[in-house]
Amino acid sequence: ELKDALNRSAITVQGRSMQNTPVLTGRLRSSHVFAVSGSGMGMQAVVYPTANYGIFVHEGTRFMRARPFLKDGLESSADEIQGYFQKATQNVFDKIGRQT
Repeated sequence: ELKDALNRSAITVQGRSMQNTPVLTGRLRSSHVFAVSGSGMGMQAVVYPTANYGIFVHEGTRFMRARPFLKDGLESSADEIQGYFQKATQNVFDKIGRQT
């Protein structure tokens, strides 16, 4: 249940981040990927662009202002992510309740 919530969260952040990514050629936007790894308390999801210049667009340089598309994608997904984990937690409690 929790891994499913983590996957849903990563997909949501990836989508919102892609929407927020500045576009010149579309390469940076289309390079977004995510990975979910670990188990138990060590689970994590990572969303990132594979385009090597993504960090410079996100963080900015001395010649270009920062455009934090990943951060914005995460922040705009916060309520949805919370809902995924609330539902997962409730599903776990329901399963435990049915077993007792």
